[in-house]
Amino acid sequence: MSLLINFKRSAAKRILLLSAGLAWSMLGFFILSDGLKNLVEYSHHLQFHIMLAFLAGALVYILLFKRVSDKHANHIYSIKKRISFQIGMDNIKSYFLIGLGIIILLYLKEKMVLHRVDLSVITIMFGLSLFLSSIRFFYLLVFFRKFYKKYYIAQKYISQ
Repeated sequence: MSLLINFKRSAAKRILLLSAGLAWSMLGFFILSDGLKNLVEYSHHLQFHIMLAFLAGALVYILLFKRVSDKHANHIYSIKKRISFQIGMDNIKSYFLIGLGIIILLYLKEKMVLHRVDLSVITIMFGLSLFLSSIRFFYLLVFFRKFYKKYYIAQKYISQ
């Protein structure tokens, strides 16, 4: 009985990084695979479109998703102690951005506003950006101590 009383629903920072990496990688993989499937089916210039999608995806990651994933990781690093799992994942803006992107992709796919090849390139771009962000979470997880020390030292100097 005392074991149940002492049990707290909380997660360590590494678990939060792992769960964010897994969630973003699964979502990125599903979106990326859907875009690749459609691109292979409808494209006449497959190599060009794949190269274009991957370059655009890398650019979107560098300009947008790297900031979002770094902000999310800094939020996890800033947690003082083990906290509730829900509170550790409360960076609403990043989830709103991802959800909005998925809704726009589904709307464009449903209404056929764009040609299927163009839509597939955009889908691959979005999926690749999410997948690269998840790789960033896994990288921060593997080198947790190095980045946590860097974050802790930076916060110490900022607060002085």
